[in-house]
Order: sequence, then C-alpha cells, then structure tokens
Amino acid sequence: MEHSASAAFPLFIDQNEIHLYYRLPSLGFDHPKNITLGQIAKCQRDHQLDCMPPCPSDQLPALEVRYPKTEVWRRVDETKKGISSDLNPALRELLEGQHPELLQRWKLSELANRFLSRFDLFQESDSVESRAAREMRLIWSKAAAERLQEAGASTAPPVIKVNDLMLWIMGTGVAFAELSITLEAEHTLTGSELTEAVAALSRFNKIQWFRKGSDTPDCKNEATLGAVVRSLVFGHADAETPRRRVPTYTFARLAEPAPIALVEKTAAYLSRRYTSAYDFDLESKQLHFLRNFGNIRHVISEEGAATLIVPDADGKVPQYLENFGSSALRSAYSPIALAAWHEQSFLTKGRAQTLEAKSEDASLDELNGIIDDALLFRLYFRHTHFSDISMHNEFGEAFRSALKLDKKLVDLQQDVNAVHAKIVDARQAAEHKEEQSKYRRYYWISVVGGAALAGLTTYTICKEVGVLALYPDKTTAGWLAVAAGATVMIAAAILGFMRRPKKPKHGHHDGHLTLHAMQEHMIKRALQ
Repeated sequence: MEHSASAAFPLFIDQNEIHLYYRLPSLGFDHPKNITLGQIAKCQRDHQLDCMPPCPSDQLPALEVRYPKTEVWRRVDETKKGISSDLNPALRELLEGQHPELLQRWKLSELANRFLSRFDLFQESDSVESRAAREMRLIWSKAAAERLQEAGASTAPPVIKVNDLMLWIMGTGVAFAELSITLEAEHTLTGSELTEAVAALSRFNKIQWFRKGSDTPDCKNEATLGAVVRSLVFGHADAETPRRRVPTYTFARLAEPAPIALVEKTAAYLSRRYTSAYDFDLESKQLHFLRNFGNIRHVISEEGAATLIVPDADGKVPQYLENFGSSALRSAYSPIALAAWHEQSFLTKGRAQTLEAKSEDASLDELNGIIDDALLFRLYFRHTHFSDISMHNEFGEAFRSALKLDKKLVDLQQDVNAVHAKIVDARQAAEHKEEQSKYRRYYWISVVGGAALAGLTTYTICKEVGVLALYPDKTTAGWLAVAAGATVMIAAAILGFMRRPKKPKHGHHDGHLTLHAMQEHMIKRALQ
C-alpha cells in the first residue's frame, strides 16, 4: 500500500489500540445487575432521542420487544483470568476478581457487545435487507481537519472498532469503565491521525453511525463516545457529560522503521494527548521515557501513556513483540495503568470530601472514615512491586512518579491527621470549657449557700447566747444575732469571691473549630 507523507508526525501505523479509562461516580457492586437493554431503550424513547447515545432509533423496537430483559453486563468469572501470570500474585488475584468484596469486574454481555459493536439488533419480523450492520466513526473537528490537511494526512473519518468495554468496581468507592478501541481506515493511518484521535477521544469528540460501506451518516445527530459508554453504565442517555479529560493509554506498532527521535516525539504527544497545535518541551520532567529496548518506547505522563513499537527494515518485530497489543498490553500494562489511576482517584476522592457546615462529631466520623479507608487501601490496593518482570515494574514506577502518588498519599495522611488532631483538640477544649463553666456555677451556688448557712448558724447561736445573757430583753439579743449573722455571711461571701476560680484564657477560636477559623489559620501560617 502506498503511503502519503505527513509533515507533523510522518509515521505510518500498522496496529493500534487505545484504552480510555472513564472515571465514574461510586457504584455499588450490584449496580450492573440492574441495567438492561430495555431500560436503555425506554429512557431513550422517553427523551425522544434520535440516534443519540447509545444507539440509532431503529434499534429501539428490538430492544423494547425482543430483548427488554437482556442484561447489559455480566460479571467476569474469576476463573477467566485475562491478567498476566507475571504480575504480583496479590495484584493479579485482586484484578482477576478473586476477592469480590474488594473488586469486581464486569464485561458487556454477548448481545450488549454486539449492540455496541454493530448496532444491528432487530426484530425477527424485520427484513434481511434492513438489518444492516453499522459502525461508529470519529468526526474530525474543523481545526483537526485543517491540521490533518496541512500534514498531508487523510481527513476521512476513521472507524472506531470496539474491542472491549470493562467495568471495574472497587471497594474503595472508585469505579472505572475501561474502553478498548482500535481505529480503522481504508488507508494506512498516520501518526497525525492517531494523535488527533487520542486528543479528541480524551475530551471533546463527535461520533456518527454509518452503515458499513456507506459514506453517508445513518442519521444527522452526533454523540460523544463518552456519552455512549455512560449510557451503558447508567442505563440512560442523558447522563451529564463530565468536563474532566479521560486518561488514555495508546499502543501503536509502526508499519516501517522510523528515526527514534520522531518515535519518542510521537509517543510523548500521545501520552500528553496533544495535537500538532502544541509545541512543548520533550525534555520536560513531566515526561517519563522508558528506553530499555531499542525497538520499543514507553512514555508516561500525568495525562496518559503511550507505547510505540518500531519494526526492522523488513517491517518485522521480534517474536516477543509480535502480539504485544493482544497479550502484554491487555494483560499487564493496561492493568498496571489502571491500578495507578485508581490510586490517584482514591487520593483525590479523599481530598474532595468537605467538612463545611458539619458538626465536630460528624467531621470526626468522616475523617476517621478517610483514615480507615486509607489504611485498607494501602493494605489491599496500593502496590509498589507490580511484577516479576523488571519492565513491568519500571512501567509501574514511572506511572507512580508521573502521578506523584507517593507524595499525594503522604500529603493526604498528614493533612487528615492534622485536621483530625485539630478537631480533637477543639472538642477537648470545648469539653474542658464546659466543665469549667459547670464548676464555676456549682462554686457560686456553694458560696451563696455556704455564706447563707454560716450567717444562719451564727444568727442562731448568737440569739440563743444573747437571750441567756440579756434575758428578758429578747429584742436586743435578736438584733445582735442578726448583725453577727449578716457579718459572718458577708465575710464568707467575700472570702468565696476572693478564692473564685479564674476563667481560662482561650485562643482566638475559643476552643471551637469552624471551617472559617481553620482557613484563617492556614492563611496566617502560609504568610509566616
């Protein structure tokens, strides 16, 4: 096949596979059981969506009548491994689903997979001619098409072939939908097309359905790939589109040899999900290059990762790289990438929790929950030794370094512990203040009562003595007793006042923790 030149990334792609990791809200382990094809159709019908995610409208009758109770997801049996035996046994068993209380993985059912891949589910009464299979194609934006034209690359919409859609539900409250796709075209894809596609698929993109062999869209409406995925996960097509970019891992095997500098540049752009519109420093510390072998380059960044394999002059690669995409990529490298992004999502989730407008007890309970979750995470989900293969470990370490996972974990632990200690101290100070307040109240009651009792006792004694000494002038004795009793009572009250407990000196926050006070303290500390 003849190749045309491409100025931006003049590479020709023989094989490619793109993994997109859609971060999802917390899902219960039983969530996938509740999603059916009929539910998806009903929701789409209710919202009068024509060819919007997840399917063209002529699929609805079959979904509603023929397959209404067909489950979209099926749990992957732990006996169906799919995870490399070279991985650390603890990590491998976890990812295989051998500990369902910690992690479960779900795949599309057979019909749901056919539905997503071909969109050709029809009723038995439909004619054979009408049962044309469809395919999703990526529609280039105007800017992308202009860049491709400038590079001398094709602007024909590439076909998005779905390899797999896996739902990962972790016991940490984090979930991912991992979509594996391959871009296909009648011509040989170029590096420019691949970089544009990865950039588009990771955030804003448009897809349309075409009947196979046709250049005319099956319907005028467009969708995004992420909306299709979320529809299958949540069962409705109107799921809010997240604005966050989607982490990616791109694999490409080149069709012919290429200068290693160009290979590294292309891999760097793929990992960062950049197009040729960006001009960034390839020596950036945010890029992590793995150059263990002359014919393969791994590049890892915070946005994503890329692996490019370079053939020899005959277009061949060593046997251990022959099936990299269908074996090592899916069974080892992608699971390692998933583990890293899971850790980052968990740490981000812990920081996203807010204590605003919550009582101290509620805040303490939430912080204790974060601490407990972090301990369980470190015990079951955090792995620094990934495999018995050094390349796997270097790949995992590069991910940990690119995502700054160790620093984020330490920072989260320190900050949570500091806030926890602050709240505990504040609560103890408040309890101490309340105890002091009670003590002062009881003290003054005892002072008043003691002074009154002392005065009454003095009065009684003096009156009796006065009557005996001054008899029969009881009036004089009475007044003298009153004077003596009053004097003693006043003296006792003065003595009690002089010995009163002093009020404790409180700081600015007066023993009470509020979000405003903590923020003010943080600002003052930062300015010191």
